[in-house]
Amino acid sequence: MCRSEPVILARMDRPDFQLTADWIIARAFVFRAEPRGEVLSRDLGFLSDGTIGGYDNPNERRWSLADGQLQICSESGFVTCSFSFAGRDGGRVSLSGHFCDPRSPEKPSGVMHFLDEVGPDPRLRVQTFDLFDTLVARRCIYPTDVFRAVERKAGVAGFAELRHRVEMRMFGTRPYGIDDIYEALGQEKGWTPQVLARLKMLELAEEWDNYFPIRALTAKVRPEDMIISDMYLPYEFVRRILSIKCGLSANTLHLSNYGKHDAIIWRELAPRYRITRHYGDNLHADVNSPAKFGVPAEHVLISGLSPAEKILFDLGLRPQAEAIREARLGLHDPVPAVMAVQQAQLQLNLPLLLVGSYFLLDRARELEADSLLLCARDCNLWAPLLRVLAAGAPRRPRIHYIAASRAAFYSGSAEYDAYFHSFLGARNILVDVVGTGRSPSHFLERSGLSERVLSLILVGAPQSETQGSFKVETLLQRDFRPFRLALEAMNLSLEGPAQGGRFTDFELSAERALNEFDVEGRKLIAAQQRAFLDTLPVLAAQGERFEVPPRDALAAGAAALVNLLPAGQPALAELSRQIIATLT
Repeated sequence: MCRSEPVILARMDRPDFQLTADWIIARAFVFRAEPRGEVLSRDLGFLSDGTIGGYDNPNERRWSLADGQLQICSESGFVTCSFSFAGRDGGRVSLSGHFCDPRSPEKPSGVMHFLDEVGPDPRLRVQTFDLFDTLVARRCIYPTDVFRAVERKAGVAGFAELRHRVEMRMFGTRPYGIDDIYEALGQEKGWTPQVLARLKMLELAEEWDNYFPIRALTAKVRPEDMIISDMYLPYEFVRRILSIKCGLSANTLHLSNYGKHDAIIWRELAPRYRITRHYGDNLHADVNSPAKFGVPAEHVLISGLSPAEKILFDLGLRPQAEAIREARLGLHDPVPAVMAVQQAQLQLNLPLLLVGSYFLLDRARELEADSLLLCARDCNLWAPLLRVLAAGAPRRPRIHYIAASRAAFYSGSAEYDAYFHSFLGARNILVDVVGTGRSPSHFLERSGLSERVLSLILVGAPQSETQGSFKVETLLQRDFRPFRLALEAMNLSLEGPAQGGRFTDFELSAERALNEFDVEGRKLIAAQQRAFLDTLPVLAAQGERFEVPPRDALAAGAAALVNLLPAGQPALAELSRQIIATLT
């Protein structure tokens, strides 16, 4: 298994050859595949942090020395090739190993991988990183929104459009900085130095407040790596973003207008450094430009809106989409399974429950419901989200998280019946995430509560699949069998399932069984709960505005989000698959 820290020494199957971490880190290799005769990289390198440079493929991400072999691992930690000594050519070592495809590990691939030593490389091996939209992102997403905020705060009509137009006239024609932009603004508008100084300070302050780190990328930066940015902002300002916002105070910063865009910086660095990989978001400046100098690049696109965030954005829920985006970009965990469940919370579960919350609160307003009963355990995350959103609702019903299950609803227990009644108001809505609604409707009918309590399910079965005359309201009716397991997995709880009610010492409570998941399962449940709950303060900070999108728009948004589950978009489907495989 690949580890973050390589083993110091491994002895290969030749007694006169010893492979040390220092030796392999200091060398470059030609990486090739046989029998195809394909050269995969002419400049592959092994970095001191256990990563691989000079080649970009998810099958070869990390390395370690173990059991007398050089092990190469995929990004998920699967060993894809174990290299052994294959011979010498003119004093240079070759290593070889049988490639194992992580997609079908039980099936031999028939491909041999070879590493042919090129020789010592005196250049310092470094990675390089773009800064803006790679290591840091703006909360407002679009740079021009900064100018609109300055216009609003300064009370200068038309500032945002003018500020953008003036800079675009300079771009590509000459080097410039923010002082040049404001000098041109002064010449065009005749503003006094005092007005220009105030506007510039407001812009810099707005920029500063907007930036937050992208943790998955800042975690990749080592002390010897360099930051390369094409930016008009002052060096001191950019240096402070790197140090304070990203926590990367030791790294060299190269700042210019067109260093990457015109490939000037790669020409300057090539004689002194061996750049194993560059990370950046701009296709021309960060991918195509370094490629001309043999620098492999990773196109970083995570700072934009994800598919789920775009759905919320298009619904008119822009502040909520921005809050979830900020939380997503703040996630980082070295354990792939933990990252999978946490990303799924922010890209699948939270957006769907957010849409469901607006539907539920608006429905409560229409029915004048004073009590919302959220069923445990599926609603263990929905309940705290609902409390945050209800703070801005015109009507604030009481929100109760109650023990509920199929077993409890069918138990016929007088104690559970009394327990359930203890939460009731004059008008009530009984809420669940996914299901047919049979068991709660059976309970409501048996208890004579059908007129006082409406049963509502976020994603419910088609009417043809329900039995009896009971009423169940849904935001989205769907043949949910392909989705149900994923929805339930993302809303698992550390509580045990409800068995019924209890009346002890004149107090009503729920009777629960023990939680059924093992230690590893409970760790993942806790991790996904943490990602969800840590986002709620960011949502709460958006203020108490409560504007509900139209009902048909909410239903369309919920349908689009459900389509991101396993039957929908492949990237998010894989996250759900990992949750299901791990937690069920």
